[in-house]
Amino acid sequence: MNRLGSLRIFRIRLSGEQQALILITLQSFFMGLAFVLFYANSSSLFLTTYGANMLPFIYISVGVLVPVASWGFSRLQRRWNLAKIAPLVLICFLAMFVLSWLGLLFPDSRWLSFFLMIGYALGNLFSAIIRGSLAGQMFDARALKRNYPLILGGHVLSIILGGALIPVLVGILGKPEHLLLVSGFSMGCALLVNLFLVRTRQGEMGRDTQEPSVKKKVSLFRLLFNKYLLLLLLYQVFSTVGSQLVDFIFNSKAEQLFPDAVMLVQFFGNFMAIVTAVGLVFVLFVAGKLLVRFGMSVGLSANPIAVFFCLLVAAVTGLFTGPGSSEFIWLALTAMAMDFIFTTSFTDTSIQSSYQPISKTERAGVQTIIEGLGIPVAFGLTGFLLLLLNMLPGIDLLHIVWFSVLVFGGWVYVSILLFRSYTKKLSQSMRRKTFDAGEAILTEKLNYNLLGKLLKSEDPVAVSLGLDLLETSEYELYYKQLVRLIMHPHPDVRFDAAKRIERSRVDIARDILAQYLDLEPDPRVRAQFIRAFCALDPEPRDHVREYLESRDQGIRLAVMAGLLRYGGISGVLEVGQRLLTMSESPVPQERSFAAKLLGEVGSYSFYQPLMKLLIDSDLEVRRQAVRAAREVKNPKLWPGITENLKHPLLRAEALGALSAFGPDVIPLVEDALNPRSSYSKDVVLRLVRALSLVRGERVMRFLEKYIPFRDFEIEREIKNALSFCGFRISRKDRRRFDQVLEREVSFAVQIRRMRLLFQGYEEAALLWKALSDLSRDVLSSIFLSLSFVFDARIMQGIYQKLSSGNKNDRALAAELADLTLYGAYHELVFPLVDEEISDERLEAIYTKRLAVAVPDFHGALSELIQDRDKWPSSWVRSCALFTVMKRGDKTYREIILEAARDEDPLVRETALWAFTSLAPDDFQIIQTLVPKNLASLLVRRMDQQKGGRRMLFTIEKVLVLKSATMFSSMPDHLLASIAAIVEEVEVSAGETFLKKGEIGDCMYIIAEGAVRVHDNTRELALFGKGEAVGELAVLDPETRSASATAVEDTLLFRIDKDNFDELLADRPEIAQGVIRVLCQRVRETTRRQA
Repeated sequence: MNRLGSLRIFRIRLSGEQQALILITLQSFFMGLAFVLFYANSSSLFLTTYGANMLPFIYISVGVLVPVASWGFSRLQRRWNLAKIAPLVLICFLAMFVLSWLGLLFPDSRWLSFFLMIGYALGNLFSAIIRGSLAGQMFDARALKRNYPLILGGHVLSIILGGALIPVLVGILGKPEHLLLVSGFSMGCALLVNLFLVRTRQGEMGRDTQEPSVKKKVSLFRLLFNKYLLLLLLYQVFSTVGSQLVDFIFNSKAEQLFPDAVMLVQFFGNFMAIVTAVGLVFVLFVAGKLLVRFGMSVGLSANPIAVFFCLLVAAVTGLFTGPGSSEFIWLALTAMAMDFIFTTSFTDTSIQSSYQPISKTERAGVQTIIEGLGIPVAFGLTGFLLLLLNMLPGIDLLHIVWFSVLVFGGWVYVSILLFRSYTKKLSQSMRRKTFDAGEAILTEKLNYNLLGKLLKSEDPVAVSLGLDLLETSEYELYYKQLVRLIMHPHPDVRFDAAKRIERSRVDIARDILAQYLDLEPDPRVRAQFIRAFCALDPEPRDHVREYLESRDQGIRLAVMAGLLRYGGISGVLEVGQRLLTMSESPVPQERSFAAKLLGEVGSYSFYQPLMKLLIDSDLEVRRQAVRAAREVKNPKLWPGITENLKHPLLRAEALGALSAFGPDVIPLVEDALNPRSSYSKDVVLRLVRALSLVRGERVMRFLEKYIPFRDFEIEREIKNALSFCGFRISRKDRRRFDQVLEREVSFAVQIRRMRLLFQGYEEAALLWKALSDLSRDVLSSIFLSLSFVFDARIMQGIYQKLSSGNKNDRALAAELADLTLYGAYHELVFPLVDEEISDERLEAIYTKRLAVAVPDFHGALSELIQDRDKWPSSWVRSCALFTVMKRGDKTYREIILEAARDEDPLVRETALWAFTSLAPDDFQIIQTLVPKNLASLLVRRMDQQKGGRRMLFTIEKVLVLKSATMFSSMPDHLLASIAAIVEEVEVSAGETFLKKGEIGDCMYIIAEGAVRVHDNTRELALFGKGEAVGELAVLDPETRSASATAVEDTLLFRIDKDNFDELLADRPEIAQGVIRVLCQRVRETTRRQA
């Protein structure tokens, strides 16, 4: 637990965000107090010694010296993290105060006031950098926008207190220069707070914000040629120049009004106290709400617009009353006050938020260049402009006010451009980088020297690339090269050449193929030579008949496919009977060969043998038949292909076969979407998914008719397919889709209320997690709907960031949603994605819009189990049944019995489990409802207490799987899909089930027991329940590096690589989960090595 988990002094517990907020605000307060006293002292000494006309020289000096200090600061950033840099900077400030006080003790030392003014500018700048960097590391984009005004509130409060104390302290201490001692004390307090912050928030401050291997240096050249970064730099420059011009006008009037140093110090103190008091009220009660409500548009433009109009009124007033009038003076003071208040409230916060879309690898460098170089240059530019204006004849303060009006007008324009660019930049941060392969295609005249090198290469990839390029331009030369490559030394090149010859019917290759049929040493290549020869020879039967008796199956397959496809009547007569015999053979290997042969032929008319093979009892035969159906493409095969969608190990193949039909498969999907359809829900989902692979205009026009759909999960799949088609909703259909969106939001609110209802109940933990996963699915569907109205890539990016689990990413996504969504869409959807909105406020928002009622605990469980139309997720319904069983509540008996008749296998299995657990004596009642395999499982589970072998239900398997690292971040309903392919393996104590040196083709997860991993007699690790052994074998099979032996009688879950590959192809989201875990491992390894 964090050391600041509780503030014992106040006996209150705080969250991590609140802890950081308090500490940074305290540090900001003490630093602000130190610098307000320092500013009052240095300004009064300087103005009484040199006058306001010397201020331009200060600005120029700052413009020269601060970049040097910034360069040193950036060098420190490359070597040290913020936890080391911040205390060092505060120590430097403390030393500056003490040394300045000592220097002013000497007589005739008022010249030091010139350097004190420069020191103040340096300190004010770097204290802002430290404050902003701390907040940027501690808070995400949304929290930063909410909390930074409060941090600045601490700074403002210090100015109020400091301003009020200045007259008192001067009266006590006697001289203004003694204020430096108080500044030193306050800076010492800031240093202590910072050290405490470093100690307690080590996790955020003690490491770099990016990996050491990916840090990037940001050059000024890159800054100037990046539109967003350039606008950010220009915004800061205009902000600084405008503020310094207002400061110059203010100081000029102050010098005229108060020529005495003590009076001037007191004026500065009183003015700052009053202005900052108003500013504090504005920051605490107005600024944060306005920023959260209206966002960056107000944050970036409020300051320049307000001061622009104030200065414009002052300039017009000065034309009539003169710059010495009281009205002009009051307007000048008002401009200074507004600039201070709005800078503190809006500008500083918005600038910090503007850095958030920049990647972490560049953010620190960009911020250092802009604030450490851009701002000082703006100081120097202001000084140069003021000197230039003062040199011109007839220029007075009124002219400078008019010039300031122009500067603030430019600032308004830049703020508008920056806001637009900020929205685009934030959108880009959500988008995945893609590579358009089409950009790599040669469009100019081929470089024949390069082409020659590719075709003469020994690398098959290079040769294939050369042939691809040649095929698009020079057919005659392409054919000649194919003939030449038949004699290439690499077998892969020879195989590719023969395949291209077959496809293009290159007649000039027939003789050389006939010559090399017997000479080719590689069986795979020889088989392709035979196929190519059959394609070129008008009567190939007599030349290739002898190969029908070959012992090599690949060669026999090539001969038979070549004769059936290219051999005419004689070829069919020669091979046809053999094909029919093999398809009826009792040997599965021969039936599998027949199916593979039909696929190789790929003839539309050779479909009849496949109809039986598609429903064969052997899994491998069916797999080869499905693959063949993909090539044959006869609609009469649809029933057989669809039947294979029900098998978890054949779904991916069946899905690919259906998608190969293209838009012609639409009638099958239309029949499945019919309300009276006999297809199961899982089959319908995959049929719709097949259309997402087909895509196109026909698919899009067909599917849009089914929005809305009666089932949420099928509707989401339809919308997903429409998204792949690039669908955009027309204006005439907008209302229909808006109703769908409103229904989805209502469902999301209902799920949220259900989650709150079950939260905190141990027996409902799995159900609560299931509802959380369902909530993410509904949110995905909502953003799919929005993608038909808004930019699809932005909507997809927002959802991906919202579901990533990273708090900062979720905050950036919410920020982009806030900027992108408008009108009714914003009011309807944004409260769901904004984590800053409490449950109570969310309830108040949606109670007005949506009529959603939530029953009590008992009624909620009953509804989840019984209402299939409202809660179509089989996993949620099964988890509700599991919750009933865990509670041991027999009042649900009839509801459970009804669920035992459900068509969904998972719901039925869980209901029967719950029934036998709650009413074991009534087992005979439900035997008629139970399939044989499930009856066996139930009987064995009931015999478990008598010493029988333990059998696990799907939910129990999921609970084991989710404890494995590889599957820990996956939603539970996806783990249910994995549970369907696991094989339960019992291993006796002392039995070795993995041996070193074997090729790994499976992984094991320990369901019960313990396993010792060892290298001969040396023990490497001891694994227990939930841990995985050999998990990388299902991703990248290699020889086992160690052996694994059961320490005690152990139950293992075995997952074979082939089955896992099939599942990944069918459920890509599982592959995404595995990739996410592997990426996390790589990051952790990188951090450890760094």
